[in-house]
Amino acid sequence: MFSFPVPDPDGVCRPRGLHWDGQYLWLVADRIGNNVNIYKTLYKYAVTGQGSPQITVNPASIDFGNTLIGTPSVRPLSITNTGSAKLIVSAYTITNTRFQLSPNTVPDTLNIGQTKNYNVTFTPDVFDTTSGQLRISSNDGGTPVKIISLRGKGVYTGSNINSSVTSISYSIRRINSFERRLSDYHKSGKRSIVS
Repeated sequence: MFSFPVPDPDGVCRPRGLHWDGQYLWLVADRIGNNVNIYKTLYKYAVTGQGSPQITVNPASIDFGNTLIGTPSVRPLSITNTGSAKLIVSAYTITNTRFQLSPNTVPDTLNIGQTKNYNVTFTPDVFDTTSGQLRISSNDGGTPVKIISLRGKGVYTGSNINSSVTSISYSIRRINSFERRLSDYHKSGKRSIVS
């Protein structure tokens, strides 16, 4: 409900009633001073607040898909203050160095209803699928750290095939006989492979 100091230095004023009229909180309690416990007094409290900020991000997660190794891929990210007080972003932390945020200046202040736009960049350096998190720390009491999932896959340019083995050895066999060895092949390039 409401939290407020009762106007009584010794803490024995025995409140009798509270009323909220939409603008003020009214309290009937014992008087303070020489006439304590003799007369009741009506106290008026102005209940005010500063509001609370609320962070909203779009999108909630970013998937870069297949990205050429060594080639940056950029996706937009927006942060909006949908609360009722200034939003102050105190830190941007990314858990994987292949992802970067720009601009990355803190503290960053967003007024009520304000939106700021950012770029998240993924630059893969090897062939693989990788993920990370963008953690945005702010004064939003409900979500002090907003987490955005990041994902992308580094691929080679052109057509490229990778194999699970580097060489295959066969034992001595008769002419026209068969021997089977298994290996896995997968496409690691951006272009389609046609046989």
